[in-house]
Amino acid sequence: MASDPSAGGASPPPDAPPADAPHTDVRTHREGSVRLAGYRAVLLMGMVVMVAMLLVNALAPTGEQRPILFVFPGLTLLVVVIGWLRARRSEAAAGRDAEILAVATLPLYVGAMSVNGDVSVPFVTAGIVIAYLLLRVPLARLLSAGFLASTLVGLLAFDAEATVIRTAIVATGIAVILDVVMRGLDAMAARLSDRNRRLAAENVRLDDAVRDRHEALLRSQDALTVAMASLADQRSSELGSHTARTGRLMRLLARAYVARRAGAPDAPVDAATATWIDDVARAAPLHDIGKIGVPDAILKKRDTLTEGEFEAMKAHCRIGRDVIDEVRAQVGTEVGFLTAASHLVYGHHERFDGRGYPEGIAGEAIPIEARLMAVVDVYDALISERSYKPAMPHDEAAKRIRRGAGNHFDPDVVEAFFDVEDAIAATS
Repeated sequence: MASDPSAGGASPPPDAPPADAPHTDVRTHREGSVRLAGYRAVLLMGMVVMVAMLLVNALAPTGEQRPILFVFPGLTLLVVVIGWLRARRSEAAAGRDAEILAVATLPLYVGAMSVNGDVSVPFVTAGIVIAYLLLRVPLARLLSAGFLASTLVGLLAFDAEATVIRTAIVATGIAVILDVVMRGLDAMAARLSDRNRRLAAENVRLDDAVRDRHEALLRSQDALTVAMASLADQRSSELGSHTARTGRLMRLLARAYVARRAGAPDAPVDAATATWIDDVARAAPLHDIGKIGVPDAILKKRDTLTEGEFEAMKAHCRIGRDVIDEVRAQVGTEVGFLTAASHLVYGHHERFDGRGYPEGIAGEAIPIEARLMAVVDVYDALISERSYKPAMPHDEAAKRIRRGAGNHFDPDVVEAFFDVEDAIAATS
């Protein structure tokens, strides 16, 4: 038994990247995730350090510490707080602000050096390290050069002690080492990025090739469907337009049924359900394929069939199912189109109340493909001209479908029929 597809399944998140979107650059991804976390942590530590400096200057002033020293920690704290607040809001803003904030610290450092060289020299090493961790190598190199130049000026101006000079020398060495390491990492990231771009291009090419092959397969499948259905059409001149029209009607009805199950006509349809709709619509023309096994004397008879002849006519459901199942066995794997075809070919003469054939099953025990096909088949037969009857107007045929709800047809399928009645009438 076929499973009844649920409608309106989960659709992709609106912010999800499309399947064919290019791969994210390795360097950009590293800056947007690992560096962002480090950036926030550094800002937080910076706030703590600046607050501590302000408290020290306020609570334990010394003769060497002048009131002007409040200005530079205060300005630095303000800049750091602004950067930290923006870093919490968005990754893009944090990426831009990292460079702005780092550059802003240089004049603050220079200003502090101009007031008291000793008080800021120990922070030069931290400034250089942070610059290389957060920024791209060219900007970090310029910023570090600025820190070191201002440190040299401060040392010369204030006649600094030997320990301070050693600190500056160590900071210079650290800057050189970091520059070499970060350039190597950048080169590695560039190679990985280039490899990712090549892989992305290859994936696009393969996706296009697979899509082209899939479309070619569908066209071949449709052509085979038409050819197989034509075998039955040639047995009876009255079946041609009926067979061609059933595919269009089935697509309308299947879509309407899915929308009704979802509870909204515009509900999104997941990929699996969309594929099922396409499969069942393309399989619909095969519903009478089994009539190739019905003798001409019975198939073309204009009078009422005898009981024995009617039993022979009913065999077309089994014959058609066996043909489709033989193809399924040859394929060896489950194919949605063939599964839908097998279900609707064998069960489209079943009735919802259990008085149909060939199995006499009832309700939802009848595969949904067959329940849909039952409505499509009867409606199209009613509006089609036959040697033994004229074509029935749409309005009268629709009334017959309505009266069949709950006995001949699935009531939900009938309601779906009337949800798209205008489109069905236009197709007819």
